[in-house]
Amino acid sequence: MDLVIISSAINTCSAPLSYYPIRSVFDKHQRYEQTLQTIESLGRIPNKKIYFVECSEIPEFEENIKGRVDFYRNIYKGNEAIIDGPHKGVGEAVSLLSADTDDYDNVYKIAGRYYLNDEFDYSLWDNDDTMFWVDDNNGWRLTTFYKINKKQNIQWLGILMSMVRNNEPKAIEQMMMDITDFKRIGKVGVGGYTSGGGLAKF
Repeated sequence: MDLVIISSAINTCSAPLSYYPIRSVFDKHQRYEQTLQTIESLGRIPNKKIYFVECSEIPEFEENIKGRVDFYRNIYKGNEAIIDGPHKGVGEAVSLLSADTDDYDNVYKIAGRYYLNDEFDYSLWDNDDTMFWVDDNNGWRLTTFYKINKKQNIQWLGILMSMVRNNEPKAIEQMMMDITDFKRIGKVGVGGYTSGGGLAKF
């Protein structure tokens, strides 16, 4: 059995990020509709549970989301300073650490509002490998969608915990370079809108 974690922030604050002054050009209603597409697209992965972790206050949307996933948790209260802080990766690390990943063969992570598209080929992911798409320009790992096999689970969690502990300013894509035992994938089969409004496909 595999676990898919959706890390989501539907109702973003207006505070700037360390690398960009605008968190999102989309309002919460648009981000919610995009999130529903994320959940629906996960039907392309068999034999899995879906864990949805929300990092904002969305009382008007929560019940509908809960009915579409296996586990739902909102971690915003008590973590406001981290989630609304300038280092986006630290907030993401907090959200991922809220999941119980010990009993799963693989953990997939997908960013909220991204979705598996028609180019996603599950047969390429159906293995016992940790899998990342790698940026050839700098070696950074794509964290929009990736897979952690149980062999690397402890190392992965350790990276996330160190990010939170150190309020890490480095991008999470850079931090994941510490995982060197992985299988590289050329075509991910994921798409979605960036917070700046552009359409991204990998």
